[in-house]
Amino acid sequence: MAPDSTPETPVPDPAVPWRRQIANLIEAQLVSHPLLFQLRAVWRQLEAERANWSFLLPLVAVVFFVVYRRERKLVLREAQRQRRPPGD
Repeated sequence: MAPDSTPETPVPDPAVPWRRQIANLIEAQLVSHPLLFQLRAVWRQLEAERANWSFLLPLVAVVFFVVYRRERKLVLREAQRQRRPPGD
């Protein structure tokens, strides 16, 4: 059976109980905050794709820029619409 290509979180040494307790606390905090949980997942995916960073990161930057500009345009249009008097 081939080894799994996904990076694993280092397992704390069971001989050191305080490390296991800290790891459990960190996991509990990550699970209780969805944003942190998603950021950790994205970070792990980026680490797995390290060989492709040369084209992956610029692609993500371009997509971010395009989506940001589109959303910003919609927000400004909505703000302008709300500033108009009701009769226009």
